[in-house]
Parts: sequence; structure tokens; C-alpha cells
Amino acid sequence: MRTLLARAMPAASGLAWAAVSVAQTSLPPTQLPIDPSGLGIPATVSRTVQDAIRRDDWRTAEASLFSEAQRNTSNADLQRALGIAHFQAHHYLAAAAALRRADRVVRLDSEARFLLATAHLRLGRGHWARAELETLVDSEPEQPRYRLALARLHYEGQRFLAGAEQLRSALERAPRLPEARDLLGQCLEGLGQAEAAEAEYRAAIALNAQRGAASPWPHYHLGSMLHDLGDLSAARGALQAAATADPRHVSTLVELGIVLAKMSELRPARTALEAARRERPDDPRIHYALAKVYRQLGLEELARGAAARFRALASDGR
Repeated sequence: MRTLLARAMPAASGLAWAAVSVAQTSLPPTQLPIDPSGLGIPATVSRTVQDAIRRDDWRTAEASLFSEAQRNTSNADLQRALGIAHFQAHHYLAAAAALRRADRVVRLDSEARFLLATAHLRLGRGHWARAELETLVDSEPEQPRYRLALARLHYEGQRFLAGAEQLRSALERAPRLPEARDLLGQCLEGLGQAEAAEAEYRAAIALNAQRGAASPWPHYHLGSMLHDLGDLSAARGALQAAATADPRHVSTLVELGIVLAKMSELRPARTALEAARRERPDDPRIHYALAKVYRQLGLEELARGAAARFRALASDGR
């Protein structure tokens, strides 16, 4: 597990660097189609729902479906549609409840169960999401998507061995998944197997290159691990590749700035950290790192300003 803030900031700050961004670890959003005409609801309501969906007005769609679902709790298709509408309206608790009601009547199809797992994850109920994903893996063992999502949850829970097992099973079925290679690298890194982790990160990078995909993540993970291992020059190269893939990738910009500062390349470090600050001005980590760089550059006024901003943001976060 990488602990950037343990290097960049004092432990007393009470802040911690997330191992993986929320965008990366969250299950991908799932939008399932709804055919109101097949739900057994009045034609006028069906037209209202269809029109609302066409306008991406999910609040109206869920309100109309909710009124009908209250009158017919045993209609599994209607409860499923309501769960989808709730999810699209960002009402994840209601979405989970509706999908569970549908599941009690008729076993949910795989996509709806995946949506249920996603809703649980959005609610911070990782153990419930894991149970649904385990059900999906058991019912569709050849589908790597569910294994990858389950492995992400294992990784977040620091169950690195379980995560690696799921990823290896996924890769047996779909060996050219860069996301699985990248996450396997993180699990292996968590298990202290740096050499094997590096091989997986490089495999993910190669697969992305073959696809023509410009993802910063495997470069970033490789660079961060090399930083942890003390190979600053190699870390810089990997992080620069990540920044090339996505010049606005905040995690990369911060890590690169810290690595460059350690290498006494203070002006490029300042450039990277200021770019990170533009993307995320309320992140205390960035202001802390900038204060150190400004001070080393002899820019005392800027250093004091960054330090003050760090203290204010850190205090607000407590």
C-alpha cells in the first residue's frame, strides 16, 4: 500500500492518502434500459415515464413509477424499473430497496444485480456489495467483469490475496484486460511482491498501448511503487509517462512533484504541484507539498501562504 502522505506530511495532521482514487475503485455506473410499455402500468403513466426518460428527467420517471409500484408490490418488473430510476436519480438507498423487492419476487438478472451491488457501494456498504458480486461470480464464473469488481472491493479491504485470486481467474478467461493487470499489480504490491507487481504494471501499460488507450493509472501505480522503493529516477520516468497520458491527473501531479523535489528539481516540482493545485485547489496535501518546495526555492511569502492554506484546509477536514 502506498502512503504518500506519510512521506509528504506529518502524521499528526490526521489525513491519509487514498491508495486508489474513488473514480477508479468505484463500480462503473450502470444504466439499464426501461421499457415502460411492458410494466403493466396505465398507458398515460407509461407515456409520462417514457417522455421523462427521453428528457433524462429521472426525478419525474421515478415519481411516476413509485406511485404505481406502491399499488403493485408483487410486480417484479415494475420494482426493477423503479430501482433503475432511483439509481439514475442518485437515490441509491431507494434503488437498493426497490431492487431487493424485485429480487424477492423473481431472481434478479445479472445486470440488475450488478446495479444493486453498485448502489450498495455508493452507500458505503461494501460488505453487501461484496455479497452480491460473489453471487454474480458464482452464477457467471466466465464473466471477468464481476471478478474485477469483486477484486476491487477485496483490494480496498486490504484482502490482497483474495483480490489477486479473483484477478488471476479473470485473466485466465480474458488475458488482455489492462485494468485487471493493473489491479493485480496493486494486490501484489500490497503483498510485498514488488517484482511481480512491476511486471503486472508494465503488462497493463503494454496492453493500453496496444489498444491506443491513454490511461495514467498503471504508469502512476508503477511510479508510486518505485518511489516507495527509493528508485527516484525510475519513478520520475513512470510518473512523467502518467502525466503525458493525462496532464490533469492530480494523483500523478502530486506524486511527481514530490519525487522531483526529492531529486532537487525544484522548478519542475513547483510546476507539477501548481498544476495539481489548479485542478484541486482545496486539497491540503498539495498546499503542504508546495509550501516545502516554495521554501526550498527561497519564496518565503508563497511558502507562508501555502502553509496557511494547508492549516486552514486541514483544520476544516477534522
